[in-house]
Amino acid sequence: MARMGKYLCLCLVVILAVSMFLMMNSTNAQTIPKPSVPEFTVKFIDNSYDVLPSATIDPYTGKTIINAGHHVENRNIEFSIRNQGWNDVYGINYNIRVKGHFEENWTNVFSETFDSPTMSNSTYTILVFSSSDNTTYKGFYRGWGEIYAPSEGKIDFQVQAFVRGYVPSDSMFGGMSERTLTKSDWSNTQTITIGEESSTPNPSPTVPEFPITLSLVAVLVSLSLLLVIGKRKQSHNH
Repeated sequence: MARMGKYLCLCLVVILAVSMFLMMNSTNAQTIPKPSVPEFTVKFIDNSYDVLPSATIDPYTGKTIINAGHHVENRNIEFSIRNQGWNDVYGINYNIRVKGHFEENWTNVFSETFDSPTMSNSTYTILVFSSSDNTTYKGFYRGWGEIYAPSEGKIDFQVQAFVRGYVPSDSMFGGMSERTLTKSDWSNTQTITIGEESSTPNPSPTVPEFPITLSLVAVLVSLSLLLVIGKRKQSHNH
């Protein structure tokens, strides 16, 4: 009977532990609101440039060293995600997924971990990735690094917001485990074309009117001077 009583006590302890775990999970699910679908813009920015050939003098030999010109690739894909009001202690993380415009399967740039970018304290969270048409990186995203972006290619992007946190572990050893507590639906798709900068180009400068006015004034002054000189010559001859 004593042994049976011990078994009953152990069962009660296990049942209470499981009940508390379920209640805590249920409480977490109820108190953490689901983030809104992110609003974002994405653009391609090409800041590549050419370095011209140059010549320098070796300070030790006095010989002329020719430095060959070269092209520097500096292409970026920039995300501007509008932050949403959020007062939870966990905060919001963002995930991004990408695919070629003419394919069906998406690839996540980040996984749902604390390593994903977090919401900034300003109005927008800005994320910048370098882009390359190097096929070595096709389908491989180095966290904050490079996104495969072939010239003239079209790329689709979507953004998701999620909340990570620690909850009681369901393992027999107890403790806490990191989990995604809640997440938004994926955003609408935005598409960019590599080679076409998404930023608004600077408008063509308008020619102001004052240079023309000054030119006319200069011409009139010159004519007046010529007339005055001409009159003085005529009066001198007389």
